[in-house]
Amino acid sequence: MSTKRTKTLAAAGLAAGLLFGGGAQAQTCLVDVLGIAVTEPVAQTADAQRMARDIATAVAERLEADALFARIPDSVFPQSAQDIRGRPAWNDWRRVRTDVLMTGETVLLSDGQYEFRFRLWDVRFSREIANYVLTAPASDWGRVADLVHSTLIERGVDIAATRCRPPEGERASPFRRLTA
Repeated sequence: MSTKRTKTLAAAGLAAGLLFGGGAQAQTCLVDVLGIAVTEPVAQTADAQRMARDIATAVAERLEADALFARIPDSVFPQSAQDIRGRPAWNDWRRVRTDVLMTGETVLLSDGQYEFRFRLWDVRFSREIANYVLTAPASDWGRVADLVHSTLIERGVDIAATRCRPPEGERASPFRRLTA
């Protein structure tokens, strides 16, 4: 990411709903695009690795189309998913301008289904924000990618709401003046 891009979001649903408690007039909210890193999930078998790679690629491609995210290129990742077994190296991920990090693991179960585990991390605040486990047959990997993508969008909007700032010239306070 060469420059930090900014998008304007009509915040009737975002700022008004999340910051002002709903029922407020539509507000304008500036949110910096969130840098997202989607690591290739860890897998135990070649088939599980191929499926994990397909899921990660599908999720990353879908996120590239969203105005809220900018994908961090794999070539600058300071760690692989294999290295992130416990906690990410927060400062290393911040250096490459990562706001949201996705890690995962794909495991073949004894009944022939796969267990897809993925974790989302808020790098700025050094914390895990989601930890999900999905079980599905190999043929449903596309549905798993859809679920992971929608979860990332939902959590990304939550993160963006905490970083919402008013456009220049507007009041910086998150409070409205109420008149009786």
